[in-house]
Amino acid sequence: SLVLPSDSRLAQSQEAPMYPNPFPRSGGVVGEDWVYDPASRTLRILTAQAMTLSGGPGLDARQAPFSGRVVLADGLGASALTLDGTACQVSFGRAFDLGRGNQVTLLLRGENYFQSGVGCAGLSLGDGTDLLIDAAPEEGGTLTASGGFGGAGIGRDRNAGPDGKCRVVIRGGAVTARTFGAGAGIGAGRDGAVGPISIAGGTVAAFGGRSGGAAIGGAPGGPAGDITISGGEITVSAPALANAIGAGTGSSCGEVRIARAAKIIYKDGAPDPLEPKKPKGIPLDLGDETVLLPRFRLSAEGL
Repeated sequence: SLVLPSDSRLAQSQEAPMYPNPFPRSGGVVGEDWVYDPASRTLRILTAQAMTLSGGPGLDARQAPFSGRVVLADGLGASALTLDGTACQVSFGRAFDLGRGNQVTLLLRGENYFQSGVGCAGLSLGDGTDLLIDAAPEEGGTLTASGGFGGAGIGRDRNAGPDGKCRVVIRGGAVTARTFGAGAGIGAGRDGAVGPISIAGGTVAAFGGRSGGAAIGGAPGGPAGDITISGGEITVSAPALANAIGAGTGSSCGEVRIARAAKIIYKDGAPDPLEPKKPKGIPLDLGDETVLLPRFRLSAEGL
């Protein structure tokens, strides 16, 4: 026989969504400044009201783990969010969508992690959006952002198009950015352009993706703007066909400027663009002139 739920059980099922809000947050008014959509497991930020975000992992109505995601509305202008222990790891789509036409400041406190699905950046910048990352006052934190194949760790999605007006600035905190392939660690996605990139402080580690993504800069089909590194400690690693700092395979970037005050650590044999290139030959002084003899191998028997 068919057993119908009682009124109390029906009310309880309506009040308790399948995916309850996994983001305990401070600041803002529900329904005005933010709203949580349980169907898509998404916290939507609707205004530029300053807020602190934490959480991300949750348990659904069956007590199975799930992850939420964060989306900023388009056209908010200047806004500031403090990330204080926020972790979003999604298998598809964007973990953190910064929207379009925004100027977003992220202040880092505690440990924060974002991982997106295929083709999406870990921190995804829509057209015309600028991002500034800094440490929270008095207590700096960490940020790790991982992009799916084709998306940057921090920057642009795959197929984001030629709009290179997005800007990325890092001033403080401990930031790690990587991609699962074909995107830059910080910068462009595959066929997704990015604007200027600036690092002025903090501890930054950037890892370019296989298939030609730079650690900081461009990606295949995704050019980058000027790259300026004026301070901080930066560790970079990129595949053999891409620059550690600069253009990705088959793409371009603007001018690369690296101040001596910045400490750059190149991993996996990546070349240091500040070091003078070694001459491709053996120097031989002839009076006031110097010529380079070509390098070649000659066996003792041949000699």
